Amino acid sequence: MKPLRIVLALALLLIAAGCGVKSDLLKPDGQPTQKSEKDPSRPPSPMGR
Repeated sequence: MKPLRIVLALALLLIAAGCGVKSDLLKPDGQPTQKSEKDPSRPPSPMGR
């Protein structure tokens, strides 16, 4: 039973590591996104802030 838990834990870690965000986002034309450019996937900040 213990080896099964270890295997499941390792599988969960590998799956979780694969869910990261790419650091070098590319535009559809292949050019890299500039750091100062706003991310269109993120919603605008709330008006209360």
